[in-house]
Amino acid sequence: MKDFSYHRPSTLSEAVALLDDLRAEMDARYQVLLGEGRRKVEAGDGLRLRLVVVDELAHYLHGGDRKLTQAFAQSLRDLVSRGRAAGVIVVAATQKPSADVVPTYLRDLFGFRWALRCTTPQASDTVLGQGWASLGCSAADVDATARGVGWLLHEGGQPVRLRSYHLPDAALDVLTARAAALRGVSGQAACLSTATTTGGAP
Repeated sequence: MKDFSYHRPSTLSEAVALLDDLRAEMDARYQVLLGEGRRKVEAGDGLRLRLVVVDELAHYLHGGDRKLTQAFAQSLRDLVSRGRAAGVIVVAATQKPSADVVPTYLRDLFGFRWALRCTTPQASDTVLGQGWASLGCSAADVDATARGVGWLLHEGGQPVRLRSYHLPDAALDVLTARAAALRGVSGQAACLSTATTTGGAP
């Protein structure tokens, strides 16, 4: 199978091609699982996890040729809806997840959602789901000075307020190298990003 070691496409067409390659691998993995009578990948079976990170999702959905943005949306939707059992995990970040930016057919497929500080309860509900703000789980209540604080919702659960750690680029490099060493493999990540990680106080 194709080597997907850390890769950052520089154009929208390259991003679409990368997603299509990942879809092809996903289909190949399902053929392997079908032949072995298994439903999903498991630790130790030789099928490495593929982590697809899309930063500033709106850039890829509205930032270029209409045919390319539509192709990107459809390919990403396929990976989000079918990828997890095949070991293809998608993480996407956007500053505005409303339906006019992120289509509901894509947004609603994400089972884990993290709402950082929002300006309104309605914006918080856009991320977590309708009604959570009125039940006291609103990212609009997060203080502007509380960097990294938000509400995390997992499938079938209730939002949990938590704070993330701030890690500068150098620390992230050490962390990923350590994780790869522990697993005995090289990094396998596809990163769709319009900018590098920035520093700052937590």
